[in-house]
Amino acid sequence: MKNLTTFIISSLFFTTFTFATIINVPSDYSTIQEGINACTNGDTVLVQHGTYMENINFSGKKIVVGSLFLTTGDTTHISRTIINGNQNGSVVIFESGEDTSTILCGFTITNGYNNQGGGIKCNGSSPRICYNNITGNQALQGGGIKCGTSNSRIEHNRISGNSNWAGQISAGGGIYVWESDLIISENEFITNSSERHGGAIHLERSNSLIINNIISGNSSDFIGGGICCYVASTGNIVNNLIFNNTAPVGGGIYLNEVPFQIVNNTIYFNSATDGGGIMCINNALMEVVNTILWDNAADSSGNQIFLSSSHADFHYCDIQDGIIGFHISGDATYTYENNLETDPLFLNSGDHPYTLSPGSECINAGIPDTSGLNLPENDLAGNSRITSGRIDIGAYEWQEVVSIRNETTKPKRLTLSQNYPNPFKEATRICYQLPEQSNVSLVIFDMLGKEVRRLVNLTQDDGYKSVQWNATDNSGKTVDAGTYLYQIQVGENVQTKRMVLVK
Repeated sequence: MKNLTTFIISSLFFTTFTFATIINVPSDYSTIQEGINACTNGDTVLVQHGTYMENINFSGKKIVVGSLFLTTGDTTHISRTIINGNQNGSVVIFESGEDTSTILCGFTITNGYNNQGGGIKCNGSSPRICYNNITGNQALQGGGIKCGTSNSRIEHNRISGNSNWAGQISAGGGIYVWESDLIISENEFITNSSERHGGAIHLERSNSLIINNIISGNSSDFIGGGICCYVASTGNIVNNLIFNNTAPVGGGIYLNEVPFQIVNNTIYFNSATDGGGIMCINNALMEVVNTILWDNAADSSGNQIFLSSSHADFHYCDIQDGIIGFHISGDATYTYENNLETDPLFLNSGDHPYTLSPGSECINAGIPDTSGLNLPENDLAGNSRITSGRIDIGAYEWQEVVSIRNETTKPKRLTLSQNYPNPFKEATRICYQLPEQSNVSLVIFDMLGKEVRRLVNLTQDDGYKSVQWNATDNSGKTVDAGTYLYQIQVGENVQTKRMVLVK
């Protein structure tokens, strides 16, 4: 039976208390679908560990369906709570007008098989799909996810090993987007494949923001190994790592008859027959800003860029070999201003090997005015996107605790930024700004107010600062998963924010 409970659906989603009815699976109902059927709007289906051999339909309900990750923030629940579609259609279906108050969170979604949306099919609906592992699904269009006429938010998922089977309209190994306005944010698209269009992402007649994703190891047998933007689509590709994707045409990105803005990406080591990094054709319009294009390869032409019968603007980028790395044909036109042509000097180690090394000419070399670029607050490593007065080129911002003494650029007030990533697993970065030399205290507390770790306790000059917390206490012991507070105090000025550690 239903249990009426006051609970927090985790600070991953809300910062306020939410009052709802929780239906527990399998204790209240043996299947997830039975739990959904018993819900009314505002309810939550909370699913325990197990493998659920079923195909579920949200039936238009504005509800939350999640694993124990919802209540704990522990990512191990994602791999232990599996919805297996048994190749009997889409694993999850949204097709009855669900909106962003409908949430699917914290599952492994696998073994779906359908013409559209092997893992998740979303037609005429706009749910929030987040913190899932969507893997091993197949479809003609949208092996992992298919969104049609949708305003969904696809966030913090790992979308891997999904595929399309052969067909003239085969598209979107990871996700297929049709006539939709999506935000695709902070996902990992890994080793997805398509027989034709878009190994990781295929957009058609859609307007989407693709921001802060890692897109790696995907492939297409025709066009767009990483991203394929096709016919009447518009949007922004911002702050992504697009790495080691392959296709005969457009290894990293393929643009056809579309206007797109490509900002602060690192496009590296992609390969194709034509257009190793980016292919832009058939009256496409492309603005490329603050982007690294390096070590991409084309067997035939256009290692970095293939531009045909289109127009492109390149500003404040780092492009290997410069114009020599381009293939330009037809009546293509371009502008090329304030770009570098020098090795970006990637760090090549650690969790983020494509971070810039000290001495990289890409540091503080981005466009001076970033207005209108749809930049995220943080880069892919969780660092503040602008740390020393001017943005870097590429998807990662080089970090150093710096002091900006120039009166025109130094901070005007004490500011404590939200940590990033948040939630985080092993480490997170906290950034703050000091308007003047100050005695600074920055402390981590648990939710009972007990001091966990004192990160900063010293006098610092004015400027933009950052410090990393590796989830240990003052004794060096790793702390438990949960919600923590971090607080900065400068004189009588105190600012506090909340963060979530997951395991």
